[in-house]
Amino acid sequence: MRRKILHVVDSSCRKCESPMKTAIISLEGLIIGPRFFQKEDIEKAREYGAFLKVNFSNTIQERYLSNTCGKCGAFTGEFYLHDYFHLMTAENGYQMGYACPECDYPNE
Repeated sequence: MRRKILHVVDSSCRKCESPMKTAIISLEGLIIGPRFFQKEDIEKAREYGAFLKVNFSNTIQERYLSNTCGKCGAFTGEFYLHDYFHLMTAENGYQMGYACPECDYPNE
């Protein structure tokens, strides 16, 4: 089991540069995006200001839950989440218990 921390970081939209919140889960070094969030993860991320919405990715030709700009609707795909790693701090991290990457997030 690894410590599960939900980070909701202050960021900006990649398209219109409006302020937005980006939700990412850290499992002691492993990064999980909203695409694989569990129900409790989604609820807590939204509670802390992340706008999560199902969007279609042309890159992988799939619809999935992603961090989305509330102003223009652009979304941050899974590929770009590593760009926010440096913004993940203790101040924006919320302890969510423990999780097993293989059992709790098998699609990652």
